[in-house]
Amino acid sequence: RRRAAAHAQAAAAATPPAAMGGMSSKAQAKIESILPEADRERVRRWAQPLKGDKRKGVEALLEERELVWLHSEGVTDADAAMIAIIMRHNTGTKTLRLNNNQISDDGATAIADALRGGAVPQLRELTLSTNQISDDG
Repeated sequence: RRRAAAHAQAAAAATPPAAMGGMSSKAQAKIESILPEADRERVRRWAQPLKGDKRKGVEALLEERELVWLHSEGVTDADAAMIAIIMRHNTGTKTLRLNNNQISDDGATAIADALRGGAVPQLRELTLSTNQISDDG
């Protein structure tokens, strides 16, 4: 029984995250290669239900594209926290547009903490206008 359970556990770990909501294979590979093990499962679970342009924006961030467009995609504080995790391992994005979403002080703080920690060193433009960020955020 132990051997069967260990085999099943190993097989599950080795299986590509097929339930990634249509995430590109390149984005899935980035999750596996750039994120620390402790963050991988959290990001996978968060990314699984993403669809449409929001999914494409997250793929762009994972793939370290120069322009990442997540404008008007319903990005919440929970999304911003996951985006901040990805940002910590992104070295290529130069423009990140997160305007016109539902990000409040908590989400803005998660992103600011990532940037203060050296995330996205090539970033030249971050747009957060038209969110719910107060003067404290």
